[in-house]
Amino acid sequence: MTDHSRFFHKAGCFAVPAAALAFAIAAVVGAPQGQAADGQQDRIKGFPNAANSDYVPRKRVAGCAQRYGDAARLGIDPGDTGQPLDKAIEQAKLGRVWGVEKNASITSSPDGAAMEVVYPKGSYSPGADDAPRGGAGFVAEFGAGDGLERACLTYNVRFQDDFYFKKGGKLPGLYGGNAPTGGDEVTGTNGFSARLMWRSLGAGEAYAYVVNKPDDYGLSIGRGAWQFQPGAWQAIQMEVVLNDPGRANGRLRVWVDGRQVIDKGQLVYRTDRGVKIDGLIFQTFFGGGDKSWASPKDQSAAFSDFKIYQPQRGEG
Repeated sequence: MTDHSRFFHKAGCFAVPAAALAFAIAAVVGAPQGQAADGQQDRIKGFPNAANSDYVPRKRVAGCAQRYGDAARLGIDPGDTGQPLDKAIEQAKLGRVWGVEKNASITSSPDGAAMEVVYPKGSYSPGADDAPRGGAGFVAEFGAGDGLERACLTYNVRFQDDFYFKKGGKLPGLYGGNAPTGGDEVTGTNGFSARLMWRSLGAGEAYAYVVNKPDDYGLSIGRGAWQFQPGAWQAIQMEVVLNDPGRANGRLRVWVDGRQVIDKGQLVYRTDRGVKIDGLIFQTFFGGGDKSWASPKDQSAAFSDFKIYQPQRGEG
């Protein structure tokens, strides 16, 4: 596997005391919460009743960042503010890079900086050959030796004030192995991916490529369990716990602004113990694989403070 670990600075048992280190790009101007544009409502309607869904936390668990010990941070220098992100990514030698040269940059603010990603009007899936390419993507290993059995990803996201969510789009998450996405088969030996999505009206969900997904695409988990608010920074925590090979005991948990919104068990991430959690899969774009998902206008989202935590010693 390609070594992308230089993109992450290590903390805790890697080198220095435990407290998590911040992603060097922190926050774009924190505008007040805004209403969605073009008739979007400020509440989600018509999504499944959480009380009847298997993703609902039955017993609230503290956020994974509070329970895990050591962290790695993405190593982008805040001095790069105003520079295209592709320069930092080229130096870091990341994998599966697309869209960053045209669509991603480091943006300044009074409080620090953030990575801003644009979605041009008409853009959808990065593989589309009949539309402008919107969004950006890369994968980054966090240098934890042979990978982890469980891990915690945290970051902040802010959609522009008048963001129009259309039918949905992808957001960052964790991956292992070959990071299957885009209709890839998940064999149990080739890896997995666990990302987030926004759906219409800003409904949030987890979106996992696991062995026991129901069809050719990802498993939708907890659609409507929370809502993304245009114009507001929202704090994400995602915990992935791999299954034991031969058992359906994998887990995925999500917290938004400190509130647990998803706790999904019975997941099969792998059939081979050689599959581990390897790092961050940064992907964001509209889609979906056809024009019905396309962004209706030029718009953007900002991301900051990416950290990947590993368990306390002795916890796997």
